[in-house]
Amino acid sequence: MSATVARVGDVVVPGSLLCVAAQTEVAKAEAGAGAYVDGRGAVLASVVGKLVVSEPKGEPARKIFSVQTASRKPKVVPVVGSTVTCNVTKVTPRFALLDIVCVGVESVPGSGFRGMVRKENVRSFEIDRVEMHNSFRPGDVVRAKVVSLGTARSYELSTADKDLGVIAAMGEANEPLIPISFEEMKCPVTGVIEKRKVAKQDSFATLDK
Repeated sequence: MSATVARVGDVVVPGSLLCVAAQTEVAKAEAGAGAYVDGRGAVLASVVGKLVVSEPKGEPARKIFSVQTASRKPKVVPVVGSTVTCNVTKVTPRFALLDIVCVGVESVPGSGFRGMVRKENVRSFEIDRVEMHNSFRPGDVVRAKVVSLGTARSYELSTADKDLGVIAAMGEANEPLIPISFEEMKCPVTGVIEKRKVAKQDSFATLDK
């Protein structure tokens, strides 16, 4: 099972796969600003932004994969119903705290927008059996929905829908984890499986829950 490769113009998050192999028979891929090459030779994003691919003049065989970040004041703010992309900063037995870095497809790094996913808003079934440390970990990238407005720049978030939850995470071997079900992600290097509340992926779209 493989991770989805981002396309030019896509909004990517840390750990997003930009290019499967940095070296092929016909082209050489390089990591530019906001990207890096992992131990397997794949190019991954290190920041939130839009994927840009450039070719140095006179060198069509070289392709540089970069992530363009937003440096201007955010044009959008989260509202009830907004889909947001967040970085998990803290996990407790009752809730997870997150920094909001995208509202829809608009990148808003450094905006100061904060979010909270309470235990009862993690998923829509067996809510009483939810364990927060098996749902999120600090550093995970999460897609969530705003369900209510808090104080100042704080928002109540939910990951209960199937297409919401963890979309990128790093394992103990410092390698991007690959989603294998709605509740598990696997390290491609060590084979270790870690628990998460995973957002729906095309690779396991036929699963029931």
